[in-house]
Amino acid sequence: MSNILTLQDIPDLKCDCCIANNDSELIFLSVWGKDTAMQELFAKLTIGETTKHGLTDIKLNHHRVFLAEGKHYAKRTLKVTKTLFGSLIHAFIFDKRIIEPNRDSNSMISIYKVEDVSSRHNRYFDAIKVLSSVPILEHWADEIVSIAKQQGMIKEHKAIVGDVDATTIIVNDTILTQIMSQKIRDGILTLS
Repeated sequence: MSNILTLQDIPDLKCDCCIANNDSELIFLSVWGKDTAMQELFAKLTIGETTKHGLTDIKLNHHRVFLAEGKHYAKRTLKVTKTLFGSLIHAFIFDKRIIEPNRDSNSMISIYKVEDVSSRHNRYFDAIKVLSSVPILEHWADEIVSIAKQQGMIKEHKAIVGDVDATTIIVNDTILTQIMSQKIRDGILTLS
């Protein structure tokens, strides 16, 4: 797979990283290009489906990524000067849950380098502690992460392009509390 993909609707923009969930909804997008091409992208995304010139999806070579309806995305831009191609704009468009948990849906998204397997378990546990309304003790980490995986609260997403992946963590407090309570009664989760 190529390390750089082209946005079909705006061929002057190049994508070096894109992550979508299992429903092909955008989680994270990193694009490079000249200022005018970048402004065209932002304008088309803002217009959305209100006119035929708007965008509700992003086509990257043979991949198609949708902007989730009702989701709020954030963007960050950086001007990079003195490149081989002159001044370029580097933009990130991403689900806001990457930078701040969504308390309404009890969810957050974590992004990590593909080879960073060892820290994923700790990230999952930290996210569950942040999202859960019940206190969780540190030495319960392995059991709590296992419960979350078994209950489908941890969903991993592979990048379309780029060397990062993402994980969506959605904590169902009712289920987590019921299972934790049973495991405390069974002596699996202890206070010390």
